[in-house]
Amino acid sequence: MLARLGGAVPPAGLWRQVARMAKEKTLIERRIVLPLSRSVLTAEHGVVPPRAVVLFGHAGKGKTTFARSIASRLGWPFVELFPSRLASNGGGLAAGIGEMFGSMAKLDHVVVFIDEVEEVSRPGAGQGRIR
Repeated sequence: MLARLGGAVPPAGLWRQVARMAKEKTLIERRIVLPLSRSVLTAEHGVVPPRAVVLFGHAGKGKTTFARSIASRLGWPFVELFPSRLASNGGGLAAGIGEMFGSMAKLDHVVVFIDEVEEVSRPGAGQGRIR
């Protein structure tokens, strides 16, 4: 199923290879990776692990690298979605997203990275140019 979704488990060690942005890496380690990787300890202390995280910034700043390395650190599958491609499947964006998330719900764990959100989230996206 994972291959059908276009995903894979990233190779081990990607987290160690993220050399830049030490401050951001420390924050992600503490707030995302540790609560998700140590669920028993997290529950004992009443910490609720995140279900979603938004990484934002200009293109080429490392968002995909961080997401893929988080999946590597956790040993979880990584799936990258492009809404513009989901919308082009003939059923529209909502149907494409619904189908993908329905399939991913069958996996125990997965890191999903939705790229190019700005292409479908800006006013008038997908509706042609409005003048």
